[in-house]
Amino acid sequence: MKVVTAALILSAVLTAVCGQSPVVSVRPRAPAVRLGETVSLQCRVSSGSQPVQLEWRRTSSQPLGGTRDPLCFSGSPAPVISWWKLRAPLPWQHSVSGGILTLSNVGRQDSGQYICNATNAAGFSEAYVQLEVDSPPYATTLTDEIAARPGDALRLQCLAHGTHPIRFRWTRVGGASMSPGAESTKDGLLKIPRLKASDSGTYKCAATNHVGSSEALTKVTVRRA
Repeated sequence: MKVVTAALILSAVLTAVCGQSPVVSVRPRAPAVRLGETVSLQCRVSSGSQPVQLEWRRTSSQPLGGTRDPLCFSGSPAPVISWWKLRAPLPWQHSVSGGILTLSNVGRQDSGQYICNATNAAGFSEAYVQLEVDSPPYATTLTDEIAARPGDALRLQCLAHGTHPIRFRWTRVGGASMSPGAESTKDGLLKIPRLKASDSGTYKCAATNHVGSSEALTKVTVRRA
């Protein structure tokens, strides 16, 4: 009877230990890299029964795609690991080694949410990580050249793509001062309510973020019709 009871207890313990759903985590938690750099995302299984299958996914609006790379961990039987991007293929410059997904020469399109999914017979677990690829601003103006008359109002809009926040600053090329009534907004708009002939010249917008800066020019000509 004691042998049977001991066997039942051992069986219950083994069932509890070997019947666990996996628990996963990702490091680093909030990775941020710059254009052209390399980043590694590590998905770790802290507990759970073997075999465990790991999947990486990324959310976007593109069709589902990706590659599967079978790998082996220690243990018997060895788990199978698959790396996926949800609704998008993994970046073509990627590599898989163990629980680590490495992205090389990253671009802005690689920003997004990546998902590591671990699955075994007892259940599954997912860990999420948001990857941000920081890029310098690229500044443009809505027009390269404007002709106006004295007394007209001037509005110059500067736009920039890149990692936010982006700061804008308008100046005049050559060091000339701005018109006394000139006003610039934080979203890149320069306003001069009443132009004078002395306002003619080239205006420069500088867009800056924590990665770098970019400039764009607009030539303004003020003359009587």
